[in-house]
Amino acid sequence: MLSSRLSIKLILPVSSTAIGRLLENDPEVKLFSPFFRVIRQNLAGFANPNDIRFCHNDLCYGHFLKGKTIIFLDWELAGMNDFYSDLAAFIHFQQLDQAQTKLFLQACTSTSLNEEKLNNHQREPP
Repeated sequence: MLSSRLSIKLILPVSSTAIGRLLENDPEVKLFSPFFRVIRQNLAGFANPNDIRFCHNDLCYGHFLKGKTIIFLDWELAGMNDFYSDLAAFIHFQQLDQAQTKLFLQACTSTSLNEEKLNNHQREPP
């Protein structure tokens, strides 16, 4: 089990902060550094501050009620995030096919989406 200390360390940009330099030799940080390096490389070209929004961060079929309106439940993981991550996670965990994905994306946003960025969020790291 990972220490609670790790969750704080992982959100820091390890290579660019004074605290990060202190943590460079921490074995837990070293364990996850290659993973985060790949993520940063794959998503760096898609950075857009307009995509950072308040997100649910745990969208799945069991977390909303359908009726005349849709009510989202289970907000304990909610916070600021790239909304493409929220969309990609829902598509992945609900195992939507291409037609379902298109319908879902049309229903949840009126803005045009960067499909390449969404695809990168859906790719698994090597």
